[in-house]
Amino acid sequence: SGTGTLEAGLPGAKPVRAVEINEAKLKAYNKAHGTNFSPSSVLDDQAIKDLKKADPDLFHASPECKIFSRARTAKALPRGCVDLDFLNAIIKAIKVARPKNVTIENVPDYETAFGGKYFKELTEALHDSGYRWRADTVNAKDLGAAASRDRLYIRATRIKGNVIPPPPPKVPEGDWWETIKDLMPKAKKETDDWHTLKKKGAKEPLVGIQAVKRAIKEGRVRGDQPIWYAGDGSSTRLPQVANPGRAAPSLMAAPQKARILMPDGKSFEVTGKMLARLQGLPDSFKIPSNYYKAKAVIGNGMHVLATDALIRPLIAQTPLELLASKGGTARLAVELGEALKVDHLDFVEGAKNF
Repeated sequence: SGTGTLEAGLPGAKPVRAVEINEAKLKAYNKAHGTNFSPSSVLDDQAIKDLKKADPDLFHASPECKIFSRARTAKALPRGCVDLDFLNAIIKAIKVARPKNVTIENVPDYETAFGGKYFKELTEALHDSGYRWRADTVNAKDLGAAASRDRLYIRATRIKGNVIPPPPPKVPEGDWWETIKDLMPKAKKETDDWHTLKKKGAKEPLVGIQAVKRAIKEGRVRGDQPIWYAGDGSSTRLPQVANPGRAAPSLMAAPQKARILMPDGKSFEVTGKMLARLQGLPDSFKIPSNYYKAKAVIGNGMHVLATDALIRPLIAQTPLELLASKGGTARLAVELGEALKVDHLDFVEGAKNF
């Protein structure tokens, strides 16, 4: 999804097929990775045929997630819902193409939405097709990222001997301000007094700005430090805000402006390069020059640290390669024990003493 930010976390990986119906997103993908894929739909049987022929080391999917929000308490998706078609297409790809490794990213509520019906269908398809799998909810900021991104990761393998390691221990979150402050000189100044920001033709400041001013007055946000400001909030709810020293709120794909409010009153527009930096992408990574297009593709992508921590170890060629990349025998033994524990095998203690 997005511009292929997952691939950015897999140095040396070669994309053999990208399925994306949105021409703008696919154009960004091709530009970022030097590919020449044409727009296509996951609902097209040809995509599954291509997948089977390519026999890739990894098949990754990030299906539409809005329908799986906390508000979805019904027992099933509405009839004719395209999200259900996407899910069935992913299941068909797993059953027909049987790629070596499978990873699926979605919102955490995917596991429990609609009573867990679709999570169960997907994981049963993996089990029935000969895969071992595990599901973990991980926030990128707990991996050291400077932006929050809480996601469910389903990882599966059918390769004998492949280990599905547990998520690494949590580390301190990154600092959004320290990550992007050197890019501020190229940011566009929006106003000299953000306290009066308003929509064109409106008499009152944005409701989100009013909420920020109240939060500063109440001590919930510090006005003597830069403030990350995204979305417009409401009269009762703060927009997404953060002072330095912590990760920025989750980077959303929605076409809303993100701003940095400064203590001296100036307001600067967040740039696409800043979003890419917060997503863990190198400055050399090619993103759309238009801010809203960059926001759309980055907001739909995976954080590089999540790819490195959760997916790269899965597709390591052999357990020995994983051993070398993860710090030695002791670490591999713990991960092997966790993997065996997931498979309900009684070798955990032996693995720890490996």
